[in-house]
Amino acid sequence: MKSNYGKHPPVPKVVNYGATTTDDDDQFADTISKPSFHAGGEGDNSRRRSTVSTVRQSMAKIADQTREALRSHTMSSLALCSSVLSMMYLLMSAFPYSGFMAMQLIPGLTQESAGTYAGILSGSFMIGRLFSAYPWGMISDRYGRKFVLLFSTASSAILVVTFGFSFSFPFAVCIRFFTGICNGTMIAARVSVTELAKGNHDLEARGMGLVMSMVGFGMLMGPAIGGVLSEPVTQHPDIDFGRFEDLLLKFPFLLPNLIGGLLCTLSTLQIIFSVEETLPKEKLRSPKYFLPDAVSLLAGLPSKAWINFKSRENGNDGDGEYERIKTPEATDTTTDDEDMKIIESRFFGEMGDAVAMSTRSSRASFSAALHRPSATRPSLGTLEEGEKETFPDSVESSVDETRASATISSLMGNKRVRECLTSYWCMTFASTAAGEVFPLFAMARKPGGLGVEETAIGVIGAGSGLLFCVSQYFIFAASMKRLGLHKTMVYSAFLSVTPAILIPLSLLIDANTGIMAYLSVLNGIMLIFFSNWNAALTITQNRAVNPSERAKLNGLAAVGASVGRGGGPLFAGVLVTLSYTSGVVPAAFGSLLVYVAMGLGGLGAYILTSKLEDDEEK
Repeated sequence: MKSNYGKHPPVPKVVNYGATTTDDDDQFADTISKPSFHAGGEGDNSRRRSTVSTVRQSMAKIADQTREALRSHTMSSLALCSSVLSMMYLLMSAFPYSGFMAMQLIPGLTQESAGTYAGILSGSFMIGRLFSAYPWGMISDRYGRKFVLLFSTASSAILVVTFGFSFSFPFAVCIRFFTGICNGTMIAARVSVTELAKGNHDLEARGMGLVMSMVGFGMLMGPAIGGVLSEPVTQHPDIDFGRFEDLLLKFPFLLPNLIGGLLCTLSTLQIIFSVEETLPKEKLRSPKYFLPDAVSLLAGLPSKAWINFKSRENGNDGDGEYERIKTPEATDTTTDDEDMKIIESRFFGEMGDAVAMSTRSSRASFSAALHRPSATRPSLGTLEEGEKETFPDSVESSVDETRASATISSLMGNKRVRECLTSYWCMTFASTAAGEVFPLFAMARKPGGLGVEETAIGVIGAGSGLLFCVSQYFIFAASMKRLGLHKTMVYSAFLSVTPAILIPLSLLIDANTGIMAYLSVLNGIMLIFFSNWNAALTITQNRAVNPSERAKLNGLAAVGASVGRGGGPLFAGVLVTLSYTSGVVPAAFGSLLVYVAMGLGGLGAYILTSKLEDDEEK
């Protein structure tokens, strides 16, 4: 009989953040927990007890590591939620009072004519993001996700308070514009959620649902607080503001911006102490080099522009362009042109400068290595379909790391990425426009509007926020479990903006309480499903590219979203102004015209989303 002494039980298998044990472990533990009468006696039992003790210690260590990983993931996710919430508050809190602020800063404006200026003021934040979104994605890939989050929240804390002290309309627009330029929160947060999950799709879905819920919550909380706290002396005459009354009369929109500064400060502290850096250490460059690198980049722009100009003048189309460096040690760079183009093009994207081999032998060596079959993994193109599955994902990811850096053209060349971005941009435009229309519709005089003040708008926002808070996450989790990712995305897209066409029906309700309840529920439903759609689409979008391309992809997504969120309020303001003052339609039907346009925009975005293929059915 063969002896089993000295054999170790199977090692427990750990997958992501969960640990599992095999049936053999329990059987082995039960066997040696009983007295043994086999040959060897007490000494053999002692060795078995020692083995079990070692296994139990290993399992306890694994459990501790699992708990620590879950704790780290939870704290990082909460900090990401805080940063996204503060960013959305900055964006949305100005919506309810933007028209009133424009009327205060520009004498002669009326409630009906303030729409265009309100749109400019609200949209300037996202116009600023338009110019910085893609660069923030590149910065995130070089200096880390945490650096982008810290810079965004810290700078926003200063700028939002400055906005509260605005003394002229151009000054207010400029501050909102620079706040958008300095904000790369969403880009880093969307990438971090996926990377924190470390390949666990369930954990990714829960994290993305939670973080993206802050988008919806901020879209509700921002207008609610902004509406209630703006012009506090005028809106709340019964409250004694004491020595601050003169300050609040001079700067009536300071209070909601002080709240924004506090939120950004708290987010900055959470990021410092809680967020885990997900960019690999070998790719991470110290943030202390950020300013010197930025200065060097700006100083080198004229020379790079001249090189590009000369290259195009010589017939090069600019794609994958490279520069030969002539040195005394390497005067001959005319050999192996095709190989050198490949080599230099590959390094150009990663290092920012073309690389020239210093000697003929080094070029020959690199060229030979470039064409040599891989010793660790054959080309996927040469494998049969079944053979591809035999290679682990870790090897695949290592191959991905060697690919050339992603560019805008390469990302847009991916059909699925292109479809995701188009859907995202259109829905963002429609949703933001609808969000800007509502306070303008609410403040417009009857019969075309509700004719209410900021407080009533804030109360409606608070009611929508309450509905959102108690139901959004649970609806998203249940939808993902029962319907899957694709159907959750498509159904949520339909309910994100299209129901806005029902808002003018509130004019038929007599009681103010009924109006507020109706609008709170309707706005809450749209924001719940907009948040769910946003989370599902972000997961779909991140899975469409390699991990090394996600930051730039989300930067590109933010560029289009900035156009949508910047142009949406402007479009809404102009549409409201024309609908109520142009005489094309009676003022009483102006709101109907506006919200039909909003509903059609949401329907178009839904159609684009529904055309995305379902990967789960392939």
